[in-house]
Amino acid sequence: MGTSGTWDDEQRKNGKPTGPRKAPTKVRAAKTEIVRAEVEMELRQKAERVFDTLGLSSSEAIALFYQQTALHEGLPFDSRIPNDETLEAVRQVRTGQGLSAYSSVEEMRADLLKDA
Repeated sequence: MGTSGTWDDEQRKNGKPTGPRKAPTKVRAAKTEIVRAEVEMELRQKAERVFDTLGLSSSEAIALFYQQTALHEGLPFDSRIPNDETLEAVRQVRTGQGLSAYSSVEEMRADLLKDA
């Protein structure tokens, strides 16, 4: 028997040791780190329901996201930084500026089509 307490293939064939003992095989666990993130409770619950359906733990899902981010060398989904025009439009909507009010869909349609 080798030092690991098991017979190698040659020893099995002959029924006796065939030479120097083999060193035991060492298995090393990957180093891991804890990642903390603040997430709204409702969002976390919705996401965890999806993970459960897929058979993933939250840790596995986060690791998968990290793996895909590294593989893609960026976010694993489309993400765009808005240009200045879009940012201005968002600002106006949030502050209520530049909005139009209509009494009917027909009135809105007519206003939209007048410049077309």
